[in-house]
Amino acid sequence: MYFKMSCVGRTIRPKWHFAPDENTKTKTSHPILFVNNVYDSITPLESAYNNSAHFPGSVVLTQNAYGHCSSSAPSSCTTRHLRAYFQNGTLPEPGTVCEPEYHFFESPGARAQDELSAAAWEMFEKADVVRVGNNMGMIHGV
Repeated sequence: MYFKMSCVGRTIRPKWHFAPDENTKTKTSHPILFVNNVYDSITPLESAYNNSAHFPGSVVLTQNAYGHCSSSAPSSCTTRHLRAYFQNGTLPEPGTVCEPEYHFFESPGARAQDELSAAAWEMFEKADVVRVGNNMGMIHGV
């Protein structure tokens, strides 16, 4: 099943298409983490795998959700993997699939929203983002 939610009827096409030689491999100083939703109408999951193939050691983290970008469907699993990657450089196992906390067109109850907010804030605090941001004068009123 593939939905084209907001792009139905779109007639704009790119003027340029990037098509690297399939044998091109680029070694980066640290492996790349590609994150993609299963049902993303802008960047299909196949594109994440196609790009990953050009970067040895990279991993595709799949989120079983609709919409463009993993942030379109909150997932504590995805958040944990992103945090581990940005804090320690830890990549998830190849083939890892994260489930969202709730699915498209599903409205989480107030309790679920509170739990998501609390979990997100806890992860935020653990990352010392508040302390670092405050020290840099970036976060006000916290």
